[in-house]
Amino acid sequence: MGIRFELELRTGATVQAFDGTTGWAVMPGAGDPVRLSPVQVRQLVQQTDPVGPLLRLAMRRSQPDQADPNDQTDPNDQAEEGEQVEDVELGTLQLVKIRFEDELGEPVECLVDKGSGLELQRDWTGLVRGQPSPMRSIFRRYRQVGPLVLAHSVEVVNRATARVNVIDVERIELDPDLSDERFAMPGPAAESGPDADETAGEPEAAPSAG
Repeated sequence: MGIRFELELRTGATVQAFDGTTGWAVMPGAGDPVRLSPVQVRQLVQQTDPVGPLLRLAMRRSQPDQADPNDQTDPNDQAEEGEQVEDVELGTLQLVKIRFEDELGEPVECLVDKGSGLELQRDWTGLVRGQPSPMRSIFRRYRQVGPLVLAHSVEVVNRATARVNVIDVERIELDPDLSDERFAMPGPAAESGPDADETAGEPEAAPSAG
């Protein structure tokens, strides 16, 4: 899985990427890329993942025609190890609440529409100025993209400060022809010598004879 996120700011462009192994970023005004910590990589994936890691589990539980009406099994028994699954109602909505721990052991809670299997909300832990902060992603504007139905708007809420960022997606392409180099961490920029600025524009000295 490769992820590349680019954001244009007044101060310059920000790039964050993950090649499946290494996460990296280039900040405005910085020439060289820097490695992202595991927590920063997790946040990048959480913010840019339109589907969610437990969609298959939610879709399996959202098929009423395949369910045995006499089955009295506890919903938690159908979950993977370390997960908790329960049916909940929110107004007229029939939802599945899924709780699990991410790769770093941080709790994640998803609300999935039981009828469609689409994720509506995800609570997770983000990183703000180097400190953990409770976050909520709200998925909206689901549209058909080939065989998939994907969210085209994600509202990311910092539950500690109530600050909201909205990511609106204009276009999603499936299986685009992209080089792996687009996601790989580039090498450091070439450094100029200590006297480069002083000698710039000066003619080279003629070699001495002998």
